[in-house]
Amino acid sequence: MSRSLPPNTFWGSRWHQVGTVTVPHLLARLESHGAVDHFRSPDAPRRGWWFADSDVYKWLEGAVLAERLDLAEPVAEAIVGAQAADGYLHTFFAERRYQRLEGSHELYCMGHFIEAAVAHHAITGDTWLLDAAVRVGDHVVAEFGPGGAHEGATDGHPEIEIALCALGRAVGDSRYALQARRFVDAVPGALDRPSGHAVRALYLATGAWDAAIALDDHELADTVRRWWTELVDTRMYITGGVGGRWVNESIGRPYELPNEMAYAETCAAVAAARLAERLGDVAIERRITHNALLAGVSDDGCSWFYSSPLTATHGDEANPWYFGDFSASSVLERFPARRLPWYDVTCCPTNLTRWLAALPDWHGADDDPVSEALAASPRAVQGHPRNEAARGCVAVELGPFVLCAEEADVPSLRGGDIALVELGQVAPCADGLPGIDAVLQPIAWEGAAFGGHERRDEPRHGTLRPFHSWGNRGFGAMTVWLRR
Repeated sequence: MSRSLPPNTFWGSRWHQVGTVTVPHLLARLESHGAVDHFRSPDAPRRGWWFADSDVYKWLEGAVLAERLDLAEPVAEAIVGAQAADGYLHTFFAERRYQRLEGSHELYCMGHFIEAAVAHHAITGDTWLLDAAVRVGDHVVAEFGPGGAHEGATDGHPEIEIALCALGRAVGDSRYALQARRFVDAVPGALDRPSGHAVRALYLATGAWDAAIALDDHELADTVRRWWTELVDTRMYITGGVGGRWVNESIGRPYELPNEMAYAETCAAVAAARLAERLGDVAIERRITHNALLAGVSDDGCSWFYSSPLTATHGDEANPWYFGDFSASSVLERFPARRLPWYDVTCCPTNLTRWLAALPDWHGADDDPVSEALAASPRAVQGHPRNEAARGCVAVELGPFVLCAEEADVPSLRGGDIALVELGQVAPCADGLPGIDAVLQPIAWEGAAFGGHERRDEPRHGTLRPFHSWGNRGFGAMTVWLRR
C-alpha cells in the first residue's frame, strides 16, 4: 500500500519532512538515550524514564505511517523479541508487574504499541506485528477483565482504551472494546466535566467515544459530546490549545486560560485534534491543527514545543511554577519558551510525529490553508469577559490561522512592551504571505505597578503572522491577544 501527498503543498511538505528528516532525527535521539536498547537486551543499563517505551512506540507508529519501514521494522523486531510469553510487554516493570498502576504507565505503554502494530498492518498488510498486539490485547483482557487478577483496576494514564478499540476494529473482535469500556467505567466521574491532567482527560474521553461507537452505546457517546462541548466552550484557548495550569499539567477551571503561563501541551493538542475529528467537529479540529498543534514543531522538523504559551515577554528567568528538576539536564518546564531538539520526557515530539505521518489519511490534507488565508478578510475575535487574560483584548484570525505579533515582525518592540501594544488599522500583507500589516500603538506605563498612568508612544508599523510559525527566527517577544 502506497500513500503520498504532493511535496509542494502545505501539508504535503510536512508529510515528506517527517519521513526524510524527523523520523531519522528522532530515532538517532532515542538510540543515543538508550530507549531502543531496553528492548534489545534486558541487561542493558537503564537510562531514561520508566515510561520511555511509549516514546519508542509512538516513534514506530510515525515511522510506519511515514513509510520508513527500513527504519521501523528493525526496531519492531527488537520490540517483539522483548515480549513475554503471556503477551505482557514493558521493559521497566517486567519483573514487578502491576504493582503501582496509578503511576507505572504499563497499560499506557502497551496501548501505544498496539496502535503502532495496527498501523503497521494497515500499511503493509503483514500480520507479524499485529499478532504481537493481539497477544498484548489478550493478556490485558485476561488480567483486567472478568475473573482476572486485576479486574476493576486501570492505568493511571489512559490510552489503552483507544488502542483496544483500534485492535478490535483491526481483527473484528468485540472483546477488546468491551474491555476498553470497563477501563472507562473504572474511573467514575471522569466524564462529568473536563478536569485534571489535560492529556489523560482527552485520552480517556477519546477511548470512551471509541468504545461507545464500537458497542453502539448512545448514552456514553452523548456523555462524551457534552464533555467536549464544555471543554471547547470554557477551557480551550483560541489557538485550540488545552491546559491552563502548569501544576499537574491540568486543564484548569472554566476560563482559566492564562497567556504567558499557558501550559497548552503539544500532546494535548494532538489528543484534542484526534477527538475533534472523531466527533466530526471540523471547525475546532481545523483551529487546533493549524494553530496549537502545528506550533509544536519547528520549520525544520527537528525541534519542538512541549508547552505553547500565547504570550512571551520574559528573559531567562526560571518558571515560578516549576518545583524541581526532572533530571540534571532537564529543561522541560523552564522559561523562556522555545522549541528544543530533545526532552527527557519526549512524549510531544513523538506524538506530533505520528500525527503528521498520518496526514495522507486525514480528510483535511488536501486543504490549501495559505490560499484560503490570502483570500480571506481578517477577523477580530473578542476575549470572553471571564477570561481574565484576554479581557478587553482582541485576537486576529485570517482563514484558519490565528495571528500573533512577534518581535521579529515588529522589531521596534522589545520584551514586555509587546504585552501593552494596541491594535490599530490593518491591511493585507504587502509581501503576499499569510498575515496582515498593522498599525500598532505601544503604551508606556509611568508610575508604580498599582498606580500611575498610560502614555502613548508613536504608532509603529508591524506585521501579524500565523501563531504556528512564531519562534522560528530566534526567541523574541510575542503575543496573540492585543489591546483594543
